[in-house]
Amino acid sequence: MHVEIRQACSGDRDAIAQFLAGLSLRTRYLRFFTGGAPVSGAMLGILTGSRDRADAIVATENGTIIGHAMAIDTAGPVAGAHIVEIGVVVADARQGDGVGSALVREVTARAQTRGATTVLMEVLAENRQVLAMIVRRWPAACHTRSGPYVTVRAEMTGGARQPSPGRRAGKEAGRLEPVNQDPRRPAMTRA
Repeated sequence: MHVEIRQACSGDRDAIAQFLAGLSLRTRYLRFFTGGAPVSGAMLGILTGSRDRADAIVATENGTIIGHAMAIDTAGPVAGAHIVEIGVVVADARQGDGVGSALVREVTARAQTRGATTVLMEVLAENRQVLAMIVRRWPAACHTRSGPYVTVRAEMTGGARQPSPGRRAGKEAGRLEPVNQDPRRPAMTRA
C-alpha cells in the first residue's frame, strides 16, 4: 500500500466532493474557514484545477483521495513578480503522517516550474500544526496576523524541482522524502 500524488482532473469532482464531505467540521474549518463543505459546481471546478490559473493535485491511497492541494497563480505587486497562493487539506485519519508536507512540496515545485517566485498562504492562527510545517519549510517566511488569520509570505528560492511527469506505479514510481519513521505506514510516491 502506498500514497500516490497526482494531478486532479474534472473526473475527480465526485471523489473530491466525497473527500470534503468526509472531513470533520474542525478540519473543514481550518482549511476553508467555515465548517461547510464547498460543494458548489464552481468551487468543485476550482478544486479540480479546471479554472484558469488554478493547479490542483490529490493524494490517493488505494484509489481513495486522502489529501488535496491547490495553487492559484497571481501577479505580484512588483512587475515581474509571480505569486502563488496555496491551500492544502488532508483526511483527518492521515494528518500528521506527512501527506500535507508532501502535497506542499509537490504543489510548490509545480508552481516554480511555472515561474512562481513567492508563495502566499492564509492560515487560521489556531492551526498550529500547519504553521509549524510552514516554519520548517520556510524559516524566513514573513507572518502577518490580522485577527484570527495569519498571512504567510515566503520567497521560493533554489532551483525548481521538476514536478512528476505523469502516472507511474510500482518500482518505477519516484519516492518522496520519508514522511515518518513508522514502518506500518505506507510509503508515498509521486505519479
